[in-house]
Amino acid sequence: MTQIRHFLLSADGVIEQISSENAALVAAGQGRLPNFAAQRAHYLQVIVDDPNDEDNSIQVRTAGALVGFDAEGRIKSDDIDVSDDIGSFEHDTCVQLALDGVVASDIIHH
Repeated sequence: MTQIRHFLLSADGVIEQISSENAALVAAGQGRLPNFAAQRAHYLQVIVDDPNDEDNSIQVRTAGALVGFDAEGRIKSDDIDVSDDIGSFEHDTCVQLALDGVVASDIIHH
């Protein structure tokens, strides 16, 4: 099964996961993210393909951009930079968040 997770990273380092439904609405100009109003944020989409039965491997793909929001939190279609490079720490953090619960682990959380 394929899972798609959507993350926004603010300039002050906050990482927020948004639902696929909300991400689709925002991308179509029909949704708003008021907490990102009048800001630019890094967007990262993480696609995780669950392990297949044959070799038990997981495939992870990512795509991202720097996006701008208007004063009401709507995405500004003229303020999107797909050539933007997100930092490796932020990228890896979002990937780890997307993998949470996908792989069985022997780690015990207290």
